[in-house]
Amino acid sequence: MAKAKSKQSTVKQTKAKIVLPQWPWSAAITFWLFAGITVVFTLILFSKYLFGPHLYIFNDVGSDTITVFYPNLVQMARYFQEEGMPGWSFYFGLGANFYPGFLLNPFHWVYLPMGPESIAYTIAWVQALILLGTGLVFYKFLRVAQFALPVSMIGGLVYTFGGYTVLGNTW
Repeated sequence: MAKAKSKQSTVKQTKAKIVLPQWPWSAAITFWLFAGITVVFTLILFSKYLFGPHLYIFNDVGSDTITVFYPNLVQMARYFQEEGMPGWSFYFGLGANFYPGFLLNPFHWVYLPMGPESIAYTIAWVQALILLGTGLVFYKFLRVAQFALPVSMIGGLVYTFGGYTVLGNTW
């Protein structure tokens, strides 16, 4: 038996080209756009603490600020102004080692020459700068990791203003 030739039509397959829209701005413009958006969002987020009558010290959910961090910042500043480089302190019970662990955090250096009232109002400014710095560092990290410009911009904004970063800022 002979095989019958089937009449199959041959279809010429063409590859579809996907054309993605191009990012309209250069790397420098994208960075400054990201920085501007981050500054505006940070000012909006912290506006009542930076420019209004409110303190960035909480007594309810984020009570660590008023029960732990603020008293330690005041103690650190007072001790540094009175004694200089910390060592042994009699402000803790009968006395305890007050080794200068706060010197490891450069953001605490801002508080050293201040009094208790100034520290209370400065906490918001320092935390806003930390949030802004976090966003800029993460944006640069994404750029060094060679992500595309829009991914770096959106990723930096999402990381900067994510729930853990904003709410953990009170600690």
